[in-house]
Amino acid sequence: SDVYKRQDKDFRFLCFLMKMPLREFLLTRTKDDGRKRKVPTKEGEALGIYMEERHGYRGDYEAVLYTPKAQLYILKHLADLVPGTVMEEDDIPF
Repeated sequence: SDVYKRQDKDFRFLCFLMKMPLREFLLTRTKDDGRKRKVPTKEGEALGIYMEERHGYRGDYEAVLYTPKAQLYILKHLADLVPGTVMEEDDIPF
């Protein structure tokens, strides 16, 4: 159905955002246990990227979240942020 197609597209878009090397807006930090995680810079926070504590079946964790404003900024400036990236209009879920 259309709802499932939309959810799948949204999920793929979020996975794409999570893997982007947004050096201006996200830093990679190494935790005490050696695992790496991304945290927003002050510029990222001003853009609308933030951390939120979540509770999952494996315990508590911090998620990096993007407001609609931050998502739209990234899409509009994708070529500048990630050279060589090409997105079609169909790739944008909103």
